[in-house]
Amino acid sequence: AVAASVVASILRKWCEMATPLQRRLALYQQKLLKQNPKPRACEPGPGRALHVDQILDLHDFFKGFIQMRNMHYLEPNIIRRLTLPYRLSYAEVAGPSSVQWFVSHCWLHPFAATCSALEKHARRVAGHGQWQGLAYWICTFCNNQYDLDRELGNGHWERSSFYLA
Repeated sequence: AVAASVVASILRKWCEMATPLQRRLALYQQKLLKQNPKPRACEPGPGRALHVDQILDLHDFFKGFIQMRNMHYLEPNIIRRLTLPYRLSYAEVAGPSSVQWFVSHCWLHPFAATCSALEKHARRVAGHGQWQGLAYWICTFCNNQYDLDRELGNGHWERSSFYLA
Protein backbone atom coordinates (compact mmCIF):
# COMPACT_ATOMS: atom_id res chain seq x y z
CA ALA A 1 0.00 0.00 0.00
CA VAL A 2 2.86 2.36 0.83
CA ALA A 3 4.62 1.54 -2.46
CA ALA A 4 1.41 2.15 -4.42
CA SER A 5 0.97 5.50 -2.66
CA VAL A 6 4.53 6.54 -3.49
CA VAL A 7 4.12 5.47 -7.13
CA ALA A 8 0.80 7.38 -7.37
CA SER A 9 2.43 10.51 -5.91
CA ILE A 10 5.36 10.32 -8.33
CA LEU A 11 2.99 9.75 -11.26
CA ARG A 12 0.91 12.80 -10.27
CA LYS A 13 3.98 15.05 -10.18
CA TRP A 14 5.32 13.59 -13.41
CA CYS A 15 1.96 14.02 -15.15
CA GLU A 16 2.04 17.75 -14.43
CA MET A 17 5.11 18.07 -16.70
CA ALA A 18 4.39 15.27 -19.16
CA THR A 19 3.10 15.38 -22.73
CA PRO A 20 -0.50 14.30 -23.39
CA LEU A 21 0.69 10.87 -24.56
CA GLN A 22 2.92 10.45 -21.51
CA ARG A 23 -0.01 11.34 -19.23
CA ARG A 24 -2.23 8.82 -21.02
CA LEU A 25 0.48 6.14 -20.73
CA ALA A 26 0.78 6.78 -16.99
CA LEU A 27 -2.99 6.40 -16.54
CA TYR A 28 -3.04 3.18 -18.52
CA GLN A 29 -0.06 1.86 -16.59
CA GLN A 30 -2.11 2.32 -13.39
CA LYS A 31 -5.05 0.54 -15.00
CA LEU A 32 -2.86 -2.39 -16.02
CA LEU A 33 -1.44 -2.68 -12.51
CA LYS A 34 -4.95 -2.86 -11.05
CA GLN A 35 -5.81 -5.68 -13.45
CA ASN A 36 -2.48 -7.52 -13.10
CA PRO A 37 -0.69 -6.27 -9.94
CA LYS A 38 2.36 -8.51 -10.32
CA PRO A 39 3.37 -8.86 -13.98
CA ARG A 40 5.67 -11.82 -14.45
CA ALA A 41 7.42 -13.63 -17.26
CA CYS A 42 5.97 -16.78 -18.75
CA GLU A 43 7.25 -19.11 -21.42
CA PRO A 44 6.97 -17.93 -25.03
CA GLY A 45 4.11 -19.41 -27.00
CA PRO A 46 0.52 -20.38 -26.32
CA GLY A 47 0.29 -19.01 -22.75
CA ARG A 48 0.80 -15.41 -23.87
CA ALA A 49 -2.41 -14.56 -25.67
CA LEU A 50 -4.72 -11.63 -24.89
CA HIS A 51 -8.49 -11.58 -24.60
CA VAL A 52 -10.05 -9.57 -27.38
CA ASP A 53 -11.47 -7.13 -24.82
CA GLN A 54 -7.92 -6.36 -23.63
CA ILE A 55 -6.91 -5.51 -27.19
CA LEU A 56 -10.01 -3.41 -27.85
CA ASP A 57 -9.58 -1.59 -24.53
CA LEU A 58 -5.99 -0.69 -25.45
CA HIS A 59 -7.18 0.68 -28.77
CA ASP A 60 -10.08 2.62 -27.25
CA PHE A 61 -7.88 4.15 -24.54
CA PHE A 62 -5.28 5.40 -27.03
CA LYS A 63 -7.38 5.88 -30.19
CA GLY A 64 -6.89 9.65 -30.15
CA PHE A 65 -3.16 9.05 -30.55
CA ILE A 66 -3.29 5.95 -32.72
CA GLN A 67 -5.94 7.26 -35.14
CA MET A 68 -5.38 5.26 -38.35
CA ARG A 69 -1.77 4.41 -37.52
CA ASN A 70 -0.37 0.90 -37.57
CA MET A 71 1.89 -1.31 -35.46
CA HIS A 72 4.94 0.67 -36.56
CA TYR A 73 3.50 3.50 -34.43
CA LEU A 74 1.86 1.41 -31.72
CA GLU A 75 4.83 -0.78 -30.77
CA PRO A 76 7.49 1.89 -30.06
CA ASN A 77 5.16 4.62 -28.80
CA ILE A 78 2.68 2.68 -26.69
CA ILE A 79 3.52 -1.01 -26.26
CA ARG A 80 7.22 -0.53 -25.61
CA ARG A 81 6.59 2.33 -23.17
CA LEU A 82 3.98 0.38 -21.20
CA THR A 83 6.26 -2.65 -20.91
CA LEU A 84 9.58 -0.87 -20.27
CA PRO A 85 9.46 -1.04 -16.45
CA TYR A 86 9.14 -4.83 -16.65
CA ARG A 87 10.94 -5.68 -19.90
CA LEU A 88 8.19 -8.24 -20.58
CA SER A 89 5.73 -8.77 -23.39
CA TYR A 90 2.59 -6.66 -23.33
CA ALA A 91 0.56 -9.85 -22.71
CA GLU A 92 2.61 -10.60 -19.60
CA VAL A 93 2.05 -7.06 -18.31
CA ALA A 94 -1.67 -6.97 -19.15
CA GLY A 95 -2.36 -10.51 -17.93
CA PRO A 96 -1.84 -13.39 -20.36
CA SER A 97 -4.31 -16.11 -21.38
CA SER A 98 -4.09 -19.37 -23.32
CA VAL A 99 -4.31 -18.90 -27.07
CA GLN A 100 -7.48 -19.81 -28.92
CA TRP A 101 -6.73 -18.01 -32.19
CA PHE A 102 -3.40 -17.16 -33.85
CA VAL A 103 -3.36 -13.90 -35.83
CA SER A 104 -0.97 -13.38 -38.70
CA HIS A 105 -1.03 -9.80 -39.91
CA CYS A 106 0.93 -7.07 -41.61
CA TRP A 107 2.26 -4.31 -39.38
CA LEU A 108 1.25 -1.81 -42.08
CA HIS A 109 -2.45 -2.56 -41.54
CA PRO A 110 -4.14 0.18 -39.47
CA PHE A 111 -4.58 -0.99 -35.88
CA ALA A 112 -8.17 0.29 -35.85
CA ALA A 113 -8.97 -2.03 -38.78
CA THR A 114 -7.26 -4.94 -37.04
CA CYS A 115 -9.39 -4.29 -33.94
CA SER A 116 -12.55 -4.14 -36.03
CA ALA A 117 -11.69 -7.46 -37.68
CA LEU A 118 -10.90 -9.08 -34.32
CA GLU A 119 -14.19 -7.94 -32.83
CA LYS A 120 -16.17 -9.20 -35.83
CA HIS A 121 -14.36 -12.54 -35.70
CA ALA A 122 -14.89 -12.94 -31.96
CA ARG A 123 -18.59 -12.10 -32.18
CA ARG A 124 -19.10 -14.50 -35.07
CA VAL A 125 -17.29 -17.51 -33.58
CA ALA A 126 -18.73 -16.99 -30.08
CA GLY A 127 -22.29 -16.83 -31.37
CA HIS A 128 -24.34 -15.88 -28.34
CA GLY A 129 -21.45 -16.61 -25.99
CA GLN A 130 -18.96 -14.35 -24.29
CA TRP A 131 -16.97 -13.11 -27.27
CA GLN A 132 -14.90 -10.65 -25.19
CA GLY A 133 -13.03 -13.50 -23.53
CA LEU A 134 -11.73 -15.14 -26.71
CA ALA A 135 -7.92 -15.15 -26.63
CA TYR A 136 -5.77 -14.11 -29.59
CA TRP A 137 -2.02 -14.47 -30.07
CA ILE A 138 -0.66 -11.44 -31.96
CA CYS A 139 3.12 -11.06 -32.22
CA THR A 140 3.28 -7.38 -31.24
CA PHE A 141 1.61 -8.09 -27.91
CA CYS A 142 2.75 -11.62 -27.22
CA ASN A 143 6.44 -11.43 -28.09
CA ASN A 144 8.79 -9.88 -25.58
CA GLN A 145 10.04 -6.94 -27.65
CA TYR A 146 13.15 -6.74 -25.43
CA ASP A 147 14.28 -10.30 -26.23
CA LEU A 148 13.37 -10.90 -29.87
CA ASP A 149 16.25 -13.33 -30.47
CA ARG A 150 14.73 -15.69 -27.90
CA GLU A 151 11.22 -15.06 -29.23
CA LEU A 152 12.44 -16.06 -32.68
CA GLY A 153 14.00 -19.25 -31.30
CA ASN A 154 17.63 -18.09 -31.42
CA GLY A 155 17.80 -19.28 -35.01
CA HIS A 156 15.71 -22.43 -34.48
CA TRP A 157 12.23 -21.89 -35.92
CA GLU A 158 10.76 -24.77 -33.92
CA ARG A 159 11.61 -22.88 -30.70
CA SER A 160 10.12 -19.59 -31.85
CA SER A 161 7.13 -18.18 -30.03
CA PHE A 162 5.28 -18.11 -33.37
CA TYR A 163 5.69 -21.86 -33.83
CA LEU A 164 4.97 -22.64 -30.18
CA ALA A 165 1.75 -20.62 -30.22
